[in-house]
Amino acid sequence: VLEVIAFNALNSFISYQTDLNKLILSFLIITGIVLCAAIAIFYGSLMISCSQVYYILYDNENMPVIDIFNKSMDIMENHRLDYLIYVLSFIGWIIVGILTLGILFIWIIPYIEISNVYFYDEVVKLEKTKKTKTK
Repeated sequence: VLEVIAFNALNSFISYQTDLNKLILSFLIITGIVLCAAIAIFYGSLMISCSQVYYILYDNENMPVIDIFNKSMDIMENHRLDYLIYVLSFIGWIIVGILTLGILFIWIIPYIEISNVYFYDEVVKLEKTKKTKTK
């Protein structure tokens, strides 16, 4: 909705400009859209890679911070798509929570957090079995 409003505003603004200004403005708009998409993809990939930091910290309280982030990235290296599908599976619950004016979030948020812990446990088990099979 906001994109349509912004596009209509820019379109009406451009209609009063010369051809060179239209070209420059179009180039800047397209460049901005491409950069926003690239930044969103990079940020999403980084967030998925670092999603297990809390659980690794809980398991290894004395581990240095950089090692925790590196371990999270190593764990999630082969499980990024699994995690993305897993996170997207909660969209229905979130929509229902919004429709109930947030009341259902009292139950949804703990459910999601417990599910995150189970996801972490499963990923760690898979990584341990892969390491024992390669040895």
